[in-house]
Amino acid sequence: MTCIVGIADGRNVWMGGDAAGASGHHIDVRTHPKVFRLRKYDQDDILIGYTSSFRMGQALQYGWDFPDLPAQRANLMQWMCTDFIDSVRDRLGAAGFKKTDNGEERGGMFMVGVRGRLFTIDSDFQVGEVVDGYNAIGCGDDLARGSLFSTGHTGQSGAEFTPTERVECALAAATHWSAWVRPPFTVEILKGDA
Repeated sequence: MTCIVGIADGRNVWMGGDAAGASGHHIDVRTHPKVFRLRKYDQDDILIGYTSSFRMGQALQYGWDFPDLPAQRANLMQWMCTDFIDSVRDRLGAAGFKKTDNGEERGGMFMVGVRGRLFTIDSDFQVGEVVDGYNAIGCGDDLARGSLFSTGHTGQSGAEFTPTERVECALAAATHWSAWVRPPFTVEILKGDA
Protein backbone atom coordinates (compact mmCIF):
# COMPACT_ATOMS: atom_id res chain seq x y z
CA MET A 1 0.00 0.00 0.00
CA THR A 2 0.92 3.65 -0.23
CA CYS A 3 2.69 6.17 -2.35
CA ILE A 4 4.65 9.01 -0.78
CA VAL A 5 6.20 11.58 -3.12
CA GLY A 6 8.69 14.33 -2.31
CA ILE A 7 10.45 17.15 -4.14
CA ALA A 8 13.19 19.37 -2.68
CA ASP A 9 14.92 22.34 -4.29
CA GLY A 10 17.47 23.23 -1.61
CA ARG A 11 15.12 25.73 -0.02
CA ASN A 12 11.60 24.27 -0.08
CA VAL A 13 10.14 20.76 0.19
CA TRP A 14 6.86 19.49 -1.27
CA MET A 15 5.55 16.16 -0.03
CA GLY A 16 2.36 14.27 -0.79
CA GLY A 17 0.77 10.96 0.03
CA ASP A 18 -2.28 8.88 -0.68
CA ALA A 19 -4.90 7.52 1.75
CA ALA A 20 -4.93 3.75 1.13
CA GLY A 21 -4.91 1.27 3.98
CA ALA A 22 -4.47 -2.32 2.82
CA SER A 23 -4.47 -5.72 4.45
CA GLY A 24 -4.38 -8.87 2.35
CA HIS A 25 -6.97 -8.44 -0.38
CA HIS A 26 -8.83 -5.70 1.49
CA ILE A 27 -8.29 -1.98 0.96
CA ASP A 28 -9.91 0.98 2.62
CA VAL A 29 -9.45 4.74 2.48
CA ARG A 30 -8.18 6.23 5.74
CA THR A 31 -8.91 9.67 7.17
CA HIS A 32 -5.52 9.86 8.90
CA PRO A 33 -2.98 11.53 6.54
CA LYS A 34 0.32 9.76 5.85
CA VAL A 35 2.08 13.11 5.39
CA PHE A 36 2.37 15.56 8.28
CA ARG A 37 4.38 18.45 9.65
CA LEU A 38 6.16 18.38 13.00
CA ARG A 39 6.84 21.66 14.79
CA LYS A 40 9.22 22.36 17.59
CA TYR A 41 9.64 25.67 19.36
CA ASP A 42 12.53 27.71 17.97
CA GLN A 43 13.41 25.05 15.35
CA ASP A 44 12.71 24.56 11.66
CA ASP A 45 9.68 22.37 10.94
CA ILE A 46 10.11 18.96 9.36
CA LEU A 47 7.79 16.99 7.07
CA ILE A 48 7.30 13.26 7.39
CA GLY A 49 5.56 10.96 4.92
CA TYR A 50 5.39 7.26 5.76
CA THR A 51 4.59 3.86 4.36
CA SER A 52 4.88 0.43 6.07
CA SER A 53 2.47 0.97 8.97
CA PHE A 54 -0.06 3.47 10.26
CA ARG A 55 1.19 2.59 13.75
CA MET A 56 4.70 3.72 12.86
CA GLY A 57 3.37 7.00 11.46
CA GLN A 58 1.24 7.61 14.54
CA ALA A 59 4.23 6.95 16.81
CA LEU A 60 6.25 9.56 14.93
CA GLN A 61 3.43 12.10 14.71
CA TYR A 62 2.22 11.95 18.32
CA GLY A 63 4.26 12.01 21.51
CA TRP A 64 7.66 12.44 19.86
CA ASP A 65 9.88 15.52 19.77
CA PHE A 66 12.54 15.27 17.11
CA PRO A 67 16.03 16.26 18.29
CA ASP A 68 17.32 19.80 17.90
CA LEU A 69 18.57 20.53 14.41
CA PRO A 70 22.27 21.31 13.89
CA ALA A 71 23.31 24.94 13.78
CA GLN A 72 24.97 24.53 10.39
CA ARG A 73 23.13 23.30 7.33
CA ALA A 74 26.18 21.33 6.17
CA ASN A 75 25.87 19.00 9.16
CA LEU A 76 22.33 17.92 8.25
CA MET A 77 23.24 14.46 6.90
CA GLN A 78 25.36 13.75 9.98
CA TRP A 79 22.44 14.85 12.20
CA MET A 80 20.04 12.61 10.26
CA CYS A 81 22.33 9.58 10.61
CA THR A 82 23.00 10.07 14.33
CA ASP A 83 20.74 12.25 16.50
CA PHE A 84 17.63 11.87 14.33
CA ILE A 85 17.87 8.12 13.73
CA ASP A 86 18.78 7.40 17.37
CA SER A 87 15.68 9.32 18.44
CA VAL A 88 13.48 7.51 15.90
CA ARG A 89 14.77 4.11 17.07
CA ASP A 90 14.02 5.03 20.69
CA ARG A 91 10.53 6.30 19.82
CA LEU A 92 9.58 3.28 17.74
CA GLY A 93 10.86 0.97 20.48
CA ALA A 94 8.86 2.79 23.16
CA ALA A 95 5.75 2.64 20.93
CA GLY A 96 6.11 -1.13 20.50
CA PHE A 97 6.72 -0.89 16.77
CA LYS A 98 10.45 -1.56 16.36
CA LYS A 99 11.32 -5.22 15.79
CA THR A 100 14.57 -7.07 16.46
CA ASP A 101 15.42 -10.24 14.52
CA ASN A 102 18.79 -11.95 15.05
CA GLY A 103 20.12 -8.78 16.64
CA GLU A 104 19.08 -6.55 13.72
CA GLU A 105 16.62 -3.76 14.43
CA ARG A 106 13.90 -3.06 11.89
CA GLY A 107 11.41 -0.24 11.62
CA GLY A 108 9.53 0.98 8.59
CA MET A 109 10.10 3.22 5.61
CA PHE A 110 9.46 6.95 5.60
CA MET A 111 10.54 10.21 4.01
CA VAL A 112 11.75 13.34 5.81
CA GLY A 113 11.80 16.86 4.41
CA VAL A 114 13.92 19.37 6.30
CA ARG A 115 15.73 22.60 5.39
CA GLY A 116 15.10 22.22 1.68
CA ARG A 117 16.36 18.63 1.55
CA LEU A 118 14.66 15.27 1.16
CA PHE A 119 15.79 12.11 2.98
CA THR A 120 14.49 8.55 2.83
CA ILE A 121 14.70 6.29 5.87
CA ASP A 122 14.67 2.58 5.07
CA SER A 123 13.43 -0.20 7.34
CA ASP A 124 17.01 -0.89 8.54
CA PHE A 125 17.29 2.80 9.57
CA GLN A 126 19.71 3.75 6.80
CA VAL A 127 19.39 7.35 5.61
CA GLY A 128 19.39 8.11 1.89
CA GLU A 129 19.37 11.31 -0.14
CA VAL A 130 19.22 11.13 -3.95
CA VAL A 131 20.77 13.65 -6.33
CA ASP A 132 17.59 14.04 -8.42
CA GLY A 133 15.84 16.38 -5.99
CA TYR A 134 12.78 14.12 -5.91
CA ASN A 135 11.89 10.64 -4.71
CA ALA A 136 8.98 8.32 -4.01
CA ILE A 137 8.42 5.39 -1.66
CA GLY A 138 5.73 2.77 -1.24
CA CYS A 139 4.18 0.33 -3.70
CA GLY A 140 3.54 3.12 -6.23
CA ASP A 141 7.10 4.45 -6.07
CA ASP A 142 8.29 3.48 -9.57
CA LEU A 143 5.13 4.84 -11.17
CA ALA A 144 5.46 8.11 -9.26
CA ARG A 145 9.18 8.45 -10.07
CA GLY A 146 8.45 8.09 -13.77
CA SER A 147 5.89 10.86 -13.52
CA LEU A 148 8.26 13.08 -11.52
CA PHE A 149 10.95 12.58 -14.15
CA SER A 150 8.68 13.46 -17.05
CA THR A 151 7.09 16.49 -15.38
CA GLY A 152 10.49 17.82 -14.37
CA HIS A 153 11.28 18.68 -17.97
CA THR A 154 9.68 21.30 -20.19
CA GLY A 155 7.35 19.60 -22.64
CA GLN A 156 6.84 20.29 -26.34
CA SER A 157 4.31 22.97 -25.51
CA GLY A 158 6.88 24.71 -23.31
CA ALA A 159 4.59 24.27 -20.30
CA GLU A 160 6.20 23.71 -16.95
CA PHE A 161 4.64 22.07 -13.92
CA THR A 162 4.79 23.61 -10.47
CA PRO A 163 6.22 21.36 -7.76
CA THR A 164 2.73 20.91 -6.27
CA GLU A 165 1.37 19.88 -9.68
CA ARG A 166 4.26 17.44 -10.09
CA VAL A 167 3.49 15.83 -6.71
CA GLU A 168 -0.23 15.56 -7.51
CA CYS A 169 0.47 14.18 -11.00
CA ALA A 170 2.84 11.56 -9.58
CA LEU A 171 0.24 10.45 -7.04
CA ALA A 172 -2.43 10.32 -9.76
CA ALA A 173 -0.16 8.15 -11.94
CA ALA A 174 0.43 5.77 -9.02
CA THR A 175 -3.31 5.64 -8.35
CA HIS A 176 -4.10 4.90 -11.99
CA TRP A 177 -1.64 2.00 -12.29
CA SER A 178 -1.46 0.55 -8.76
CA ALA A 179 -4.28 -1.32 -7.04
CA TRP A 180 -2.92 -0.24 -3.64
CA VAL A 181 -2.86 3.57 -3.96
CA ARG A 182 -5.99 5.68 -3.39
CA PRO A 183 -6.99 9.34 -3.15
CA PRO A 184 -7.65 11.68 -1.50
CA PHE A 185 -4.13 13.06 -1.48
CA THR A 186 -2.47 15.11 1.23
CA VAL A 187 0.15 17.61 0.03
CA GLU A 188 2.29 19.66 2.41
CA ILE A 189 4.77 22.41 1.56
CA LEU A 190 7.69 23.25 3.82
CA LYS A 191 8.98 26.69 2.86
CA GLY A 192 12.52 27.75 3.62
CA ASP A 193 13.59 31.09 5.01
CA ALA A 194 13.31 34.09 2.70
